[in-house]
Amino acid sequence: MCFRVYIAMSLDGYIATSDGGVDWLDPFLDEDYGYGQFISEISHAVMGRVTYDHVRSVGEWPYPDFGVHVLTSGQLDDAPEHVVAWNEAPLELVRRLEASDSDGDCWLIGGGRTIGAFEELDVIDEYEIFVMPVILGGGVPLFAAPYPPRTLQLLSVKAWDNGVVRLLYVRQADGAE
Repeated sequence: MCFRVYIAMSLDGYIATSDGGVDWLDPFLDEDYGYGQFISEISHAVMGRVTYDHVRSVGEWPYPDFGVHVLTSGQLDDAPEHVVAWNEAPLELVRRLEASDSDGDCWLIGGGRTIGAFEELDVIDEYEIFVMPVILGGGVPLFAAPYPPRTLQLLSVKAWDNGVVRLLYVRQADGAE
């Protein structure tokens, strides 16, 4: 199982405004950006509680086809089917997911703290980051300090006419400089 990040960020590195808003992404939602292919490879997802609450607030649950673990210290009232609260350490979740017999990968949906927790464990295999042609000037950073230093290997870059740029990185092989 691979642990993957698929996320959009502003040119200045933010995934949401200071109040958690993502409406700045709306002008760019008319394109697939490879999401259909990506989501077809996913069997599990992990998200933080703030991300979960935001996704629940914007309409129908968009992830009915795979299991979702929500990192939270509380409970999830009226959670959709296949959604569970995860109150233990992320390392235990990694162990459980790696031991599952699932063929698909695990999407680390967000937010930044959740992605950072998995990066601290050095388990993220792939970062698919979409740099949006927007400067927010502040907000929720994708890589909040302190963040573990890491060298990644760039696999590909793709640009769309609307200014969106996709960067695909993987973990650098052990021993690589």
